[in-house]
Amino acid sequence: MKKPLNTKAWGRALTPFLLILLVWIILPMTTMHNPVILPDLGRIGSYLVHSFAQEVFWLDIAYSMGRVWAAFVLSACIALPLGLWASFSPAVSRFAEPFSEFVRYLPVPAFVPLFIMWFGLNDSFMVATIMMGTVFQLLLMIADIGRDINKEYYHAALTLGASRWQLFTKILWPATQPQVINACRIAIGWAWTYLIVAEIANAGGRAYGLGFRILEAQRLAQTYKIFAGIIVIGAIGILTDQAFRYYYRKQFRWIQLTA
Repeated sequence: MKKPLNTKAWGRALTPFLLILLVWIILPMTTMHNPVILPDLGRIGSYLVHSFAQEVFWLDIAYSMGRVWAAFVLSACIALPLGLWASFSPAVSRFAEPFSEFVRYLPVPAFVPLFIMWFGLNDSFMVATIMMGTVFQLLLMIADIGRDINKEYYHAALTLGASRWQLFTKILWPATQPQVINACRIAIGWAWTYLIVAEIANAGGRAYGLGFRILEAQRLAQTYKIFAGIIVIGAIGILTDQAFRYYYRKQFRWIQLTA
C-alpha cells in the first residue's frame, strides 16, 4: 500500500530553498545589488541550460563523480573493517583510534603539496586528497557505532560456544549495518566537500571536473559559473542522499515497523 504524499513535510523541506530564491529575486531590484558578487538567477539558469547541451559538462560531472566515489569506496573498505574491529578489540582500538584522532584534525589542503609530489598531477592525487578528509572520520564513527552494541548479545553467543570470528560476523556486523549505512551517507557528503581541494591542481587542455570549472571561473571572476557549479554539486548530493535513504528504507524495513 502506497503512503499518501506528506505535503507538510515537503513544504517544510522546500521552505529554506524558497526563502533563498525569494531573496535572490528581490535583491537585484535594490541599489545594493552587485552582479559580480551575486549574479542574476536568469544568467545562472541560462548558463546551466546551455551547459546541459555540452559534452564537456557531462564529462566534468563524470570525472568528479568518479573521483568522489573512488575515494569513498576506498575509504569505506579501510574504515569499515578497521572501525568495527576497533570497537570489538581493545588492542586494535589502541592501535587505530589515537592516530585517527590525530590525523582528522589536520587540514587537508596542507597535504596537497605532498600528495602532488607523491602521486603526481593525476587522478590518484585527487582520490588521495578526498580520502584524507573522509577515511579517518568514518573510521571513528564506525568504531563508536560498534561500541553501542549491547554486550549481552556477545555474552549469550559465547555461552553457546561462538568463536570471536562468529561474534564479529554474526552479531557485530548485522547489528551495526543500519547505522553504518547512515555513517556512509554522511561520509560521502564529506567527500564531496573536498572536491574543490582535490581538483585545485587539475590542469591542461583536457582537464575535467566540477571543482576545476569552479576554480577556473573564480580566476576569471565569472561568478555565475561558480554558482552554477555549486548548484550542480548540491543537486548530485541530494540525489545521492536520497539513494542512500531509499536503500536504508528497503533494506531495514524492520526498523521502521518497530520504531
